[in-house]
Amino acid sequence: MARFDFLSSGSRARTTWHSFNADNADLHSFYLQPSHACRRNLCANFAILDSSMATMTYPNGRVMTLYPDTASRPSNVEDNTTSVYCATGTCPNGVSGNGECCAPGRPARQTIARRETCAVLLRCLRTQKGRFMKIRFLRRFLPVLFLFCNSTSLFSQNQLPVVRDSRALKIVQTAINNMGATNSTSVILDCAVTGASESDSNPEVQKNFTWTIAGDEFRFEVSSANGTDLFVSGHGTPANVHNGKISRINYHVARANLPYYLPGFLLSRELVNPNFSVTYVGAATVGGRQAAQVHLGDGSDKLASLVTPQEWYFDLSSGLPLRVEFRIAPNENAAAFIKGTYDFSDFRSVNGMLTPFQISFSRERMPLQVIRFNSVTFNVGVLPSIFDAPKEAGQ
Repeated sequence: MARFDFLSSGSRARTTWHSFNADNADLHSFYLQPSHACRRNLCANFAILDSSMATMTYPNGRVMTLYPDTASRPSNVEDNTTSVYCATGTCPNGVSGNGECCAPGRPARQTIARRETCAVLLRCLRTQKGRFMKIRFLRRFLPVLFLFCNSTSLFSQNQLPVVRDSRALKIVQTAINNMGATNSTSVILDCAVTGASESDSNPEVQKNFTWTIAGDEFRFEVSSANGTDLFVSGHGTPANVHNGKISRINYHVARANLPYYLPGFLLSRELVNPNFSVTYVGAATVGGRQAAQVHLGDGSDKLASLVTPQEWYFDLSSGLPLRVEFRIAPNENAAAFIKGTYDFSDFRSVNGMLTPFQISFSRERMPLQVIRFNSVTFNVGVLPSIFDAPKEAGQ
């Protein structure tokens, strides 16, 4: 049995809470047309009381999954077909990153405003305007929005078990120690990297870049003879700007964009994260050098399990990382990732931490790129505003 609470609203002044229990066998269909209801303040609002997740299904079979925050409020909406998060926000949800923003400091029932819930749903329904949305629910004749139950087989968040074997942990910890990055997660607050890159297919065109990070936020600026590019994390709402044209980017692209170019810092951060698995894969050879392969990945939720898996290769002689293989997720579909590879060389000490100043970057169906750093500076004191997503003209 699962507890389900639902708030229906017929006007600004009148709202009604419904509470009931239902089991998995009591399933029926309910139709709602929110595109007009939201504008007329006739939209239903809901809370997910056991902090699980629920699904809603369109008449054409398209399925959406709704994820709650720690206050049981709807936080993110994912298209199950494409694994794209079509509704999210910039407020930490205490579960897996950021999500929709609700008024802080109030109980879930008081917090889920009519406007907030409509905003979550309408962003997913823009392509379905004028159609009725079919929503599975738990009991006939009750005006509910979505099915909610405690069956882990139907409604799990696809969390993978964390596996950490001692051999892999020792290899990674040795690499961190040898790079002088043992305390980097607490010491390094931000970092700015400048440099240039060139492609094997077009070596005469050099791209100059400045990469800046602080925590999970990032700002990548690239300029060349062909124009300028800017990619920012946007505090959970990432965006790309190419020659002044702004494109909104899905959240999973930003989540996949980890600072692999700072291996000591990244490995140290991932090792202390209890959600990361660290497992020994076996012996390998990288550029003629004997290496140990270790797999790392965050399996705490479906999106993380798609975009965070990494294969690291550590030199058996020096203990330093020789290579990392990671996933590059396209904007359209997190599951349609391709493999990217960084090969590290020219390690130099920066504030006592060894950092590669040359990286060979390869990815599927693309020419090899050579990235060379000019400078790496820690704790420059960057302002949070530099990670803001730019606004469209006229906003």
